Order: sequence, then structure tokens, then C-alpha cells
Amino acid sequence: MGDYLQPHSVYSLSQVLLGHPFYDYNEPPSTLFTHTLAELIPPPYTMKEITLAIPDSEIPLSTLRERLGLLHRRGLTDAGLMLVSPEGWLRGYITQTELEYALNNLASFAGETKCRMLPPPGESGTKDLEDLSVFVDRTPIMMGKDTPVEVVAELFGKVGCRYICIVEDGKGVGVVIKKRFLMFMEEMAKRGT
Repeated sequence: MGDYLQPHSVYSLSQVLLGHPFYDYNEPPSTLFTHTLAELIPPPYTMKEITLAIPDSEIPLSTLRERLGLLHRRGLTDAGLMLVSPEGWLRGYITQTELEYALNNLASFAGETKCRMLPPPGESGTKDLEDLSVFVDRTPIMMGKDTPVEVVAELFGKVGCRYICIVEDGKGVGVVIKKRFLMFMEEMAKRGT
């Protein structure tokens, strides 16, 4: 009988009334823009610089220092590195500030020192690795690349996250940082779309 009066549940309606940023995948959202998150994926050369494949979760310190230099060159202090498996599965995200702090603590170490970027499965792993896994966000906020821009705006605004990883079938395809998203929205407002 309740479905006859209102097809949505009381819980769903209360979430809408409270303004919580929940996204119902069963119902297409009302869109103000015709843009999706896919338009915010950085270009391929940028993705190559900010994506780090980590086989066996170990990476040489020299590689991390090189990638930090590339992040500094970009000039965005709120950027970071997407950590993926060799097959492309998203494994985590480390911000530029966290990476810089971790590498400053290892300033006296040689460039070929191996660093652990992900916690070892099961028991503690090799003892001769420097453990940077505490600085990695293993559960970053992820969204599909077809997510409408309005949902992303609500997530940045209401949850207060600084970045969102873009995935397609579990594989990392991009990352959107809040600063770039705001620049995109400002550009869209100027165009009137």
C-alpha cells in the first residue's frame, strides 16, 4: 500500500530531506549539468606521472623521490600518487604531503633502499624494508567514471574529502583533487553550462 502512495522508502526520503550525500544507483539523479566524472580524468601523460605500479608492494626509494619531484613540478600541493597493482587494480593513494613527510624521515637512506607501500598480507614481511604503508590511504573514496558531476560536488562539499579516485571495474583510471574540481566548476559556470 505504501508503494502506491510513494515509491520511495521512508529511509530514502529522510536521507534526501537531511541532505546526506548518498547516491542511489537504482534511480538516475537529476542533473543540472550534462558532464560526468570522466571529463575530469587527467590527461594520459599526467596519469603516467601520478600512477605508481607497485609489484609485491615494494618500491625503491629512488623511484619515490623521483615521483615526488614530478609532483612538486606540477605545483599542486594537494596532489598525490595512485598506487596500483601491475594489472591496474587500485591499491591505495598517498598524498604529496604524506609522501614528502615520509621521504624526509628517510633522507639519510640510499636510493636503492626498498620501501613497503602496502602492509604485508598475514604476518609481518621482510624486516629490511622501510615501512611507508602507514601513510597510504588504503580505502580512498572511489567513484565510477560515469558518475554525474553533481554527485561529486556534493561529496566534496558535504564529506569534505580532498580527492576522489576514479575507477572502472576496480581499476584506477584517474584521480580528481578538490582544487582541480573547483577550477572545472568555475570554468563550467563561465561557459553557462
